[in-house]
Amino acid sequence: MGVTYAQAMTQAQVAGATVSRDVNGEQTYTYSSHTVFFQDATSYRRKVDAVLAANPAVGGFAHWRVGAEDPATWEIVGTVQRTGSTPIEEPAKDFAINGPSAMSVEAGAEAAAGFGYSGINGFADAVSVTRWRNRKLP
Repeated sequence: MGVTYAQAMTQAQVAGATVSRDVNGEQTYTYSSHTVFFQDATSYRRKVDAVLAANPAVGGFAHWRVGAEDPATWEIVGTVQRTGSTPIEEPAKDFAINGPSAMSVEAGAEAAAGFGYSGINGFADAVSVTRWRNRKLP
């Protein structure tokens, strides 16, 4: 079963699992009887570097299921497009927000939604949510 980067990070957090790297550099964690392997920007960078080292004139890259990746991956893609190579550096710390992307509420009704976040690339800072309400126009 395929999971997105954000889903993998959220599941690891919910399960209290420790995310580590396997011998190939892929991120992985185990919970219950399941082992999850997933790609982040660092493992993606390693793959890009290996492809470019073996094929410096590569014409481009393809992505499966755009939107499921570690957001920091696109910084690497942008670097490859500009220079044809990728510098070795750790990607920036970031976080992904999990929750509904939109809500509809009828006039006079109330709605609630839950949101969470998953740290990316070692992000462990506090995150807060500000509650706001729409007001009726006069």
